[in-house]
Amino acid sequence: MRLQHSSRAITATATPSTATSWSAALQLATRSCHPNRSPLPSLLDEATRIETPPPIAAHHHHHSRKRSVPHKQHRKLFRTDGVRMGSRLLLLLALLACALRCCSGASSNATSYSLTMHAVDEDFCDATKQLSGYFKIAGSKSKNYFYWFFESRGAPATDPVIIWLTGGPGCSSILALLQENGPCSVNDDLSLKRNPYSWTERANVMWIDQPVGVGFSYGDVSEYDTTEKEVGDDMFHFLQEFFQAKPEYQKQPFYVFGESYAGHYVPAIAHRIFTGNQQGEGPVHINLQGFGIGNGLTDPEVQYKYYPDMAYNNTYGVKAVSYPVYLAMKAAVSPCVGMISSCQTTKAACLAAQTFCNAALVAPYSASGLNVYDVRSKCEHPPMCYDFSHVEKFLRLESTLEKLHVSPKSAKWQSCNMEVHAGFSFDWMKNFQQLVPPMLEAGIRGLVYAGDADFIVNWMGCKAWTLELPWSKHEQFLAAEDKEWMVDGKKAGRIRQVGPFAFQQVYEAGHMVPLDQPKNSLALLKAFTLSEEQQQDGTEHTWLGTEAMVKDDSVMSIM
Repeated sequence: MRLQHSSRAITATATPSTATSWSAALQLATRSCHPNRSPLPSLLDEATRIETPPPIAAHHHHHSRKRSVPHKQHRKLFRTDGVRMGSRLLLLLALLACALRCCSGASSNATSYSLTMHAVDEDFCDATKQLSGYFKIAGSKSKNYFYWFFESRGAPATDPVIIWLTGGPGCSSILALLQENGPCSVNDDLSLKRNPYSWTERANVMWIDQPVGVGFSYGDVSEYDTTEKEVGDDMFHFLQEFFQAKPEYQKQPFYVFGESYAGHYVPAIAHRIFTGNQQGEGPVHINLQGFGIGNGLTDPEVQYKYYPDMAYNNTYGVKAVSYPVYLAMKAAVSPCVGMISSCQTTKAACLAAQTFCNAALVAPYSASGLNVYDVRSKCEHPPMCYDFSHVEKFLRLESTLEKLHVSPKSAKWQSCNMEVHAGFSFDWMKNFQQLVPPMLEAGIRGLVYAGDADFIVNWMGCKAWTLELPWSKHEQFLAAEDKEWMVDGKKAGRIRQVGPFAFQQVYEAGHMVPLDQPKNSLALLKAFTLSEEQQQDGTEHTWLGTEAMVKDDSVMSIM
């Protein structure tokens, strides 16, 4: 279904007796329709000039069934004032038509947006209502974002709405749908298998290929995004359009989730929504309740400090580098952090910081042959370390493209677009933790979680930036206790929470928590989102100690 705005033309027929007045009306309408002038003052002026004809005395003819004939004087009034009223009504009609044209012209000069929606067969991937389509920024030459939306398996009319964003930068969220937390996964023979731990067990979820050029999204290379401001603006307008098209979801709690480089995306998008709501921007107030960042790069200035220890002193006892190399990595931390600090104010320093820091702090680990996304395993399929070839084949099948209504303008699907990736070189070392405190102070909840076997965006660095975050409850968060997180009576991780903010360490999981710990990731999501429903009495939000049922009737308790 394609949503389009339409307008009805206002027409009037001019009789010979009103031709002169109609001509005058058109002349005034033309003057009022100047592109830099609003027609409304003229409309109001003309409205106040309309003279009401004098009242006509009522003639009562009792006991007579004949129709009353107006007095000759009254007939004259009808003729004179009728023409006057007719001409002025025509004048107002002309002005109103002009106003509509002016409004239409104004909106055409501004950036406008359009959304396409197609129903996806419910026997494809999952037996729930699903939609796919594109969001086009009409003010651009070519930007088109692809999305795939699934209703909740539970209570779609009341469950939260979540958007999921894969990082990279430049990697497809559809990969996460089919490999991590979506309703189905792809088998080696390209058949689909139902995922019992899909996040749609708890929420209505939309996976979005963004920014432009990623996955099935497409557009001119000249319009590829390179900053988080562009990412935030595009996604804000996407969501405005989506909630207008699907008003039934407008009042439900809304969350922004993502992983990896989405540590940049998520705070940028959530904060853009937050400020848009504050300023009353857009026709829809998006019911933002929280955000979640999984193994995300949010504060490089803090996080890069922890690469040496994750390589040599991780919780799994893996010595990925020798002791001399570890010491060399430690020595590189200070100059690296200095360069990242310079990047915050000097764009030219950003590329140098990325080049030096990755060479000094990431490359030594990569040279070990271990998986940068999981210290427990080898990198079997460089450079991604994982074999996603079956997903790629599935998403290139003609039958898949037809079912998902993929545009023929889209390039062949690939897990990551390295051209998009390169475009964010000056964005990579930017800090985005500063966008978080204003949201926390307003009661927007934040969850930072991290699989503790990941190297590339490791849990040590993720926890560190949450501990350094400057907000009103900073001291309380520093003093808070890390509590055991239990799922089905087993230790699944540790969590620290104060008010609306929490850090969660997930045991036995690498960079992609839903891939390695699907049941536990669903439990995590349920606890985080269910706390909103359990705290309707104005008390402080907490999800420590709350319980959430997983699909197979297992019980998760955060303690």
